[in-house]
Amino acid sequence: MEKQKFSAEASLELISQMINQSKMNLNGKSFNSWIGWGVYTLLLGIVILAIVEFTGVQQWYWLWFLEFAYAIFDCKRNQRQESTVKTHIDNAIVGIWSALGWLYILTPVAMTFSAIYLQHFWALNMIMPLVLIYTIVGVAFTGVILREKWITAIPVICSISPLYMFAIISSQQFAQWHMILFMVTFFVIMVVPGVILNYKCRKLSK
Repeated sequence: MEKQKFSAEASLELISQMINQSKMNLNGKSFNSWIGWGVYTLLLGIVILAIVEFTGVQQWYWLWFLEFAYAIFDCKRNQRQESTVKTHIDNAIVGIWSALGWLYILTPVAMTFSAIYLQHFWALNMIMPLVLIYTIVGVAFTGVILREKWITAIPVICSISPLYMFAIISSQQFAQWHMILFMVTFFVIMVVPGVILNYKCRKLSK
């Protein structure tokens, strides 16, 4: 009986250590990717909106594809980081974000070709709420795996934003301020959980 009790306690302790290690790995040694993504997307959006407002040329919105440039930078940075101990939890988190990564790539490409073929360019606005949904799923699932309720709750609460955007875009009433809503929502979804994760990791490292 004591052996079974010890094994259960040891298993729980091992799982707890794996979760803490995964938090440290996800947070990074000097740079939190979630915070980086949130800040970059917000700044890029501000620049794009300012250029469109100043020039009146809608084609500047294609600069959103610079998100892929940051994705390449983030991948290279992760590869340069010193190798750390990887757990099964790390593999699960990587698997989730890898699957979502393909959705991030395929969605704008597929939507662009569809819009050109069907001549329904207003449908390109659907990319924004879809990206928000993908991000919400990724952050929320990561929060569940890491047993962090606020990292799970914040993106779920923010799901109101993309659902509202879907309703507006489907009625073809999309306005420029909805892009601001996208930028702010993405910032909150990524940066606030990123700050929470960073805070938790600092407590673990003490």
